[in-house]
Amino acid sequence: MTEQIITKEKMGSLLGRALTKAESQNYELYFDIAQERLGDLLCIELRAPLQPGLELLLARFFATIVQEQEQTKANGIK
Repeated sequence: MTEQIITKEKMGSLLGRALTKAESQNYELYFDIAQERLGDLLCIELRAPLQPGLELLLARFFATIVQEQEQTKANGIK
């Protein structure tokens, strides 16, 4: 598990909505995945404090995890 540089509350604020039940229950896992993906894309290790633009990008990466799962389920893959 990596350092949580954005709280659940701030993540909801960045997304402009409350976290879904799945996002809230799996926050640490989803956050770690999003942080790794963005860090790999930018070739940097994300650490606090993040610039506001990076916080928003990280929130968008976070949101795509549940979307990917929903799309996979819709395609019949469990």
